[in-house]
Amino acid sequence: MYDEFEKNESINTSVRICKESSILIGKEVRIINRGKESIGKAIDLNDEGELLVQFSDGRVEKIISGEISVRGLNGYV
Repeated sequence: MYDEFEKNESINTSVRICKESSILIGKEVRIINRGKESIGKAIDLNDEGELLVQFSDGRVEKIISGEISVRGLNGYV
């Protein structure tokens, strides 16, 4: 993966492997951000590797590392 990134400056292989191995995609997740909690469904990873979460009102948000804590509904996954 690193060789591909170094040669092509692409994270496509890394993102593909993360998508294939993810235990979050397709599951409901609890998002905790600045003390505010919301429930959504993890629907995909975009090309930059950001988690896409869809909420009950239909909006989709990009969740990026370090911004929030993502947990399964029954605790950490």
